[in-house]
Amino acid sequence: MKSEIVKLSDLTPDPNNTRIHDSHNIEVIKNSLKVFGQYRPFVVQKSNMIIRIGNGMYKAMQELGWTEGEAKILDLSDEDASVLSILDNRSSDLSVFDNIRLTEIIDGLSPDKLALTGFDMAEADKLLKTPRNEIADGFADDRNPSDEASGTSFTFGQYRFDVTREEYLIWQEALRQSAGFDNASAEREIRARLKL
Repeated sequence: MKSEIVKLSDLTPDPNNTRIHDSHNIEVIKNSLKVFGQYRPFVVQKSNMIIRIGNGMYKAMQELGWTEGEAKILDLSDEDASVLSILDNRSSDLSVFDNIRLTEIIDGLSPDKLALTGFDMAEADKLLKTPRNEIADGFADDRNPSDEASGTSFTFGQYRFDVTREEYLIWQEALRQSAGFDNASAEREIRARLKL
């Protein structure tokens, strides 16, 4: 599957894109483009030239004044194009950082390089100040081995549900990625999501 150079004006952003790109996200992408260039191509549906992967990158390139980009143009049905778009975003959501390794790498970065990662200084400081035995998953190492398989109960208003530890860790990591590593930011994010 070969990439080709296309005019951005020939591409159409996905009107049904399920990923929201806020201004912070677009700034992170723009900074990456300035330093590293376009290191991965758009994925575009051939029949209508709709961008199925890379809508945030498209917006960032436009804001930078770029007129061309690299794209892989695929012959996809509308349904397959939608599935691919969701899959690309969801597969990223399903992975989590190895926070111990992440901390080791972040600790060695200069501030300008740290900014390119999408983490800000406050997030990095919070991660670096977290006791090492709590970094990997948010649980202290003094837990009972039987806790590994146990779950957690959550109550939101009248609703109560149980989640496994693995589900909790995935949710926790996703929350940290969107809100940051401190409790106040996480609480604000949860309240915003619940419209409280």
